[in-house]
Amino acid sequence: MSISKVNGPPITHSSSSEISPKILQKISFGPDAFFSRYEKKGSLGPPHSFTVSFITPSTDNEEILLEMDGYFGKIWDSFQKNEPQLASQFTKIWAPTEEMPTLIQKWAIDNEKATEIKSSEESQYLEIPPGFEAIQEPSPSTINVVQDQFIQHVPRKQPSLEELHSYEFRIINEESSIQERLDRQMQFAKTQMQNEPEKSYRYKFAPMDWIGMPMDVKGYQAGISYSTGPRKQMKELNRVTSFYLTIAGRNYPVQFFGIFQGMHTKQACQFACRYSPKKIRDALIEFNPKKLTDKGIWNALKIAMVRLNEEFKEKEPQAAHSSGTTATIALILNQKIWAANLGDAKVVVNNDGTPIQLTEDALPEDPRYEKGIVKRGGYVAFNLGYKLNKAVPVARGIGYSRLNGALSARPKITSIALSAIQPGSHLVLYSRGIKHIASTKQIVETVHVGKHINPEIVSGKILYSSYRSGATENQTCIVVKL
Repeated sequence: MSISKVNGPPITHSSSSEISPKILQKISFGPDAFFSRYEKKGSLGPPHSFTVSFITPSTDNEEILLEMDGYFGKIWDSFQKNEPQLASQFTKIWAPTEEMPTLIQKWAIDNEKATEIKSSEESQYLEIPPGFEAIQEPSPSTINVVQDQFIQHVPRKQPSLEELHSYEFRIINEESSIQERLDRQMQFAKTQMQNEPEKSYRYKFAPMDWIGMPMDVKGYQAGISYSTGPRKQMKELNRVTSFYLTIAGRNYPVQFFGIFQGMHTKQACQFACRYSPKKIRDALIEFNPKKLTDKGIWNALKIAMVRLNEEFKEKEPQAAHSSGTTATIALILNQKIWAANLGDAKVVVNNDGTPIQLTEDALPEDPRYEKGIVKRGGYVAFNLGYKLNKAVPVARGIGYSRLNGALSARPKITSIALSAIQPGSHLVLYSRGIKHIASTKQIVETVHVGKHINPEIVSGKILYSSYRSGATENQTCIVVKL
């Protein structure tokens, strides 16, 4: 165990007599320590690296910091075992007011160890009697509390309705800013693909009854395959359609492809699947009054999904309260492919064997997405995986009004010019049931091998292969020949 004085050189401690009896205990939740959990060390769930120090009754003002990793219970057990004399003197646990983990209060109170909790504008104190003993083996409920409290900001500020509205409905008017955002999001998607490991997916020859449904989408041949997988219910829907935009007397064809993954119930999924094409069409006309521009398309996609979310909450308030959906959409519009993503389904391109990922999974544990969650009054907690407010497995989506705005409906958007894609390539959309089994590169390999066959056969091969490779969820796959 390494111990060092504040603003002083490190020292090694082997007995309580070697250091000052006054020690400051502080659990730091600064940005660096807060995000250290992503290192994912340990085996009992989310690990946490943070600075811990202690207070004992003394007039000595010397402070000593102990650097330790792990759960609070394990830290205390270890410290008590290795430093019994010093541990027996503890009377207070201290942390700045805005950083005080509720866990410490709850743990001590539940075990009848707390005698008083004091607070001030600068700090909070939890008084405990000398000889405070830790739980030797944390119970499941204690572990749940640890997982919850150590991965959320405490306390959280709930933004006003006006602030939430401004976050969701903001418009970007600078063309250069739009391009910067498109390029940056494309880079995030590329980085995620590059860092993605090979998964358990293995190509399997699909029987005839797994062949998907063929569709002609205004000149583009598509294949659609979907399955409940091992689940009893199908909570995923897909939408493949087309429409025209009439802008300044000119008609623009639009091919629309979407996957919607319902969460809790299917109502949000059904609503988004049914109304998203119209919402997008109306917004595209509104934001492109004279001609189609990247700025107009970008803002239209953002606002269309936000309006869809608001309309769902207004028209189906009961369903919207405790259910939601993802929405992963690809458009072929004005000689470009546009991807708008709420959630964790995928849009990728097989560019003659080279994988191009257009979407980035919107996951709560990602620091960039978590920052937005906290800004909107939410938090990230571990509950069979990292989740928004311990309930929703994605950082962006539609529905869940009970989260009071913490779940944003602003999609992340990317685009790629069709001229940058080789003839005979493919656009592919697939849901998380396939994503959890197959990497982007593995999917593109399967598509490329079947580049000369009909897309409905390729989509069936992907579905069957992921199912046989161990998929545990619903599966949906759309393959479009470009």
